[in-house]
This record gives sequence, C-alpha cells and structure tokens, in this order.
Amino acid sequence: MIKILLLRPPELYGKTSFAQFYTMYECLGIGYLASYLRAHGLSVRILDAHIEALTVEETIEEIFSQDFNLLGVSIGSSLVMSQVSQIIRAVRKRNSTVHITIGGHFPTFCYESLLVKYPEIDTIVRFEGEETMLELVQALEACADLADVRGIVYKAERGLAVTPTRPLVEALDELPFPARDTLPKLLERGGLPLISGSRGCPAHCSFCSVHSFYDTPPGKIWRSRSIDNIIEEIRLLEKNFGCHDLWFVDDNFLGFGAPGRKRARDLFAALDQATLAVNRLDFACRADSLAKDPDLLQLAYAHRRGLVYPGVEAGVQRILDLYQKGTTVVDNKIAVKAIKESHADIKMEFILFNPWITFEEVKETIIFLEEVDVYDPYILTSTLTIIRHTSLADAIQEGRLEVTPPPAHDLEGFDQDSFIPYQITDERVMFLFQLVTDSLPQFEYVLSAVHDLRQQGLKLLQGADEQVAQSFEENCRDLTQLINVTSLDIFKEALGLAENSALQSDHERLYTIQEHLKQKTLQFAKTLRGLIGIAKDEFFGVSG
Repeated sequence: MIKILLLRPPELYGKTSFAQFYTMYECLGIGYLASYLRAHGLSVRILDAHIEALTVEETIEEIFSQDFNLLGVSIGSSLVMSQVSQIIRAVRKRNSTVHITIGGHFPTFCYESLLVKYPEIDTIVRFEGEETMLELVQALEACADLADVRGIVYKAERGLAVTPTRPLVEALDELPFPARDTLPKLLERGGLPLISGSRGCPAHCSFCSVHSFYDTPPGKIWRSRSIDNIIEEIRLLEKNFGCHDLWFVDDNFLGFGAPGRKRARDLFAALDQATLAVNRLDFACRADSLAKDPDLLQLAYAHRRGLVYPGVEAGVQRILDLYQKGTTVVDNKIAVKAIKESHADIKMEFILFNPWITFEEVKETIIFLEEVDVYDPYILTSTLTIIRHTSLADAIQEGRLEVTPPPAHDLEGFDQDSFIPYQITDERVMFLFQLVTDSLPQFEYVLSAVHDLRQQGLKLLQGADEQVAQSFEENCRDLTQLINVTSLDIFKEALGLAENSALQSDHERLYTIQEHLKQKTLQFAKTLRGLIGIAKDEFFGVSG
C-alpha cells in the first residue's frame, strides 16, 4: 500500500523578506489533497515546514522520521526550489524507490526545465490536483501505465511524456473540506485559517499566472461553492478549533461581475443570520468590483473587522492598460476610499517599478499614493516580476513588447526558465530604483519587530481590559505608520536626487548618496527599535 507524505517546504530560508509580514497562512492546496485522498481510503500525512518554522536540515530530519513511499511537494513559486532541491536529493539518496511528485502553479508551466534540472523528480501534477493525484497513486499501486493518468508529466523512454490535461473540478461542493492537520500550530503562531470559496479568476491581468492556470484546462474558469457549503465549513472551524477570524483566499473573492458581487452579499448576510461569531474576515478582490459596489463593504464589516487586499497595481492609466487590468485610476481611488470608509484595514497589491515606467510616471504614482494615503516600504520597492507563460511574457517573446536585457553579470543565478530578465529603460528611474532598493529594505528588521510585537500582544492581552487592548493596537498602528511615513520621505528624497541626472555619472557622489540614505534609514530603525522596547515594557513589562 502506498503511504503518502505531503510536504510544504520552508518558504523563507536564510533571509527575511517583506513578504513575511503578510499573515501566516496554511497551505490549503495540500489540505484539499490530503482530505480527498483520505476520503478514498489512502494513508496521508502532512508536513508543513513553513508553519513549523523548520530549516532545510530540520525538514530533512523530520522527513526521515516518517514512513512513506510517495513524497508530494507543493511548490508555490520558484523561490523555494533551492530548498526543495536539497530536500529531494537527500530523500532520493536515502531511498531510491520512493516516488517523488511535485505540483503547483510554477511546476505546472515549467515542468520541462524542472524535470531536466532535478532528475530526482518522478512526476509533476499539473493544474488542479485532487483527482489527478488520486489516479496517480492508484496507477502506482497497480503498476499501471502512467500514460493513462490525465494531468501529469513524467519521464518516459523517449523523453518527457505529457498526458492530456484534466478538466477543472466542476462541482466544488463535492470536494471534502480540506484537512486541518496544521491548523493548531498555525493558530499558535498567530495565523489565520484559510477558506477557499471559489476557484479561478475571469480577469486577464497580463502579469498574472492565475488566469493561465485556470484558462488552460477545459472547464469554467471561475467556479464557486454554495453559500450553505461555505457556512458549514465555517461552523466546523468554529466548533473544532474555536476559529472566529477567517481569511478567504479566493483568487477574486467578488467573483465575476454582478453575479459575483451578489454572491458576496449573500454570504455576508448568511454569516449574520447563521449566528456565527466571525470577528474578522479577510479577502482579496479587484478594485473595479469595489468601485461598482462600494456599499458592499459596509455589509461585510458592519459587525466585524477585516483586511482587504485590493488589486490596485498602478496609479497611472498607461501602466494599468499595459497590465490589461481593465480598470481605471478612478476605480482604484473609489475602491481604496470604500475600504477605508468601511473601517477595514487595507494591504494594497501594487507594482511600482517595471521596465517601461518613465520618471514622470513615477512622480505621478507617488502623487496617487499620497492621495489615497496608502504606502509602505513594500509598495515603494515593489517590482514587476515577468513570469513565463503569462500573456505579458508571451508579448515579449513574440516581439509585441520590448524589454532591455540586463548585463550578463547581473544574470548570474537568475532563473531564466521561470522569469524574463529585464533592465529598467529610463535612466533616472533606474538610478532611483538603485537608491531606494539599497536603503528601504533596512526597514525589514523593524517591520519584523513590530509584527512580532503585535503577535505577542494578541496572545498576552487575550481577555485583558478592552481599553488596554485598544491602546496596544493603536500603539502598533502608530509604529507602523511612522515606518511608512519615513519610508515615503526617504523615497521622495531619492526621487529628488534622481531628477538631477548629472549625479548618475558621478560614481563617487553616487556612493556618498547611497550611504547617506542607508545610514539615515538605519538610524531611524535604531530609534524605532527603542520605541518598540518602550511599548513592550509598557504593555508586557518586558523591555528590549
């Protein structure tokens, strides 16, 4: 009998990243795979090295303690491949017969290069994996021909064999609820349980792999679960784990047009009618969906708090058109205003730097950010990643859009199989980019300290006086706002320096400017760490 170990590899290994300041989350894909396979009588264990905060070495050690003969690895992006390669090589070295399969958005499209680079991999599951993984396991148990398993890639005698693409899961309600093996540990670390109320996105954003992932297989590109099915899962989360804070990870929570927005309204109403104690509700959506129905958020957050991730992406219309967003700058402004008026928190999805943006458009972008009053170090250093197999990458490869390749020495270690490399064309923008990406990342450590402070406070202040808890929350917000305002000030200082094109050829002066901005950031970070220490002492009696 095949025993399955599903692995989520360590995602932040050896360095910090602005990305870690998003809420800690589950790997819902593995949860769905595990529950689907278990429903068909299979033995499945889950190892989430990210939630467990394991290093690569610790992950390998934990894997060796498990009893399995099929290892399935979920790969969200190429950024984890360094860790994955070490893990699967160690597994293969120890056990030559274990079957290693991987899946996710990245391997779905880059299967050819992955199977060449990593001979330890036996198969790749493409697109949605529940039905495909079951058939793969059944074929392996029966020693059957893998050619009959739809939706996989494997190594055959004459090279790679790509089986026909499996249609998307049509009836999402028929899938069992995802396994929640890792949820207790996640909650202990301050994370939120995830819910997937729908799959797919009907938009055509040129930089996004989501559309390609769901548009390639046969089937409807956007499918939703019934309201009753979602409510039932929320009831179980509340009953079994005491969860009152939820994060909907739908690619586009508000769905497709008016029907999608109606579905969201129906869900919010059902939450209120079901006597469920949902205190927090987070989700991501398109800005134009909110612009068309701004009152929707008043219904969502009338009795609860939450965090909205609007896909704003740009504050310049030419850039929005380039990204094929199908939205306007006005839509973006209306959406942000609606979120703020609902008293929900906002974490705006944004891409500031790209190969084509001009210096004047950068200045226009900063005006936009100040007008909507949303900015932070992450937004101010955000950079377009051109993922292969997206429509943007296709336009470049077909010659419909041009990028300037970077110097050869900048490509060392760059994953050209997954991404298209480029250099920013406008010299002043390039100069600005060098200045801000050299200085603003210094804020990572203080952002991490504020994040840890808040997580510690959420645990220690449970059941505390409401006024004390509110004061603590305001203190954390003030610290975060101080970081954001200072980062914008440093960005604008760099913007003024970059406008003086004569500085770009003065390398000695350039070095002096870079050091000035870096030291200014470091000095601020030092001051802020002192304020964080004061906050710890005030609220918890713990300084430092």
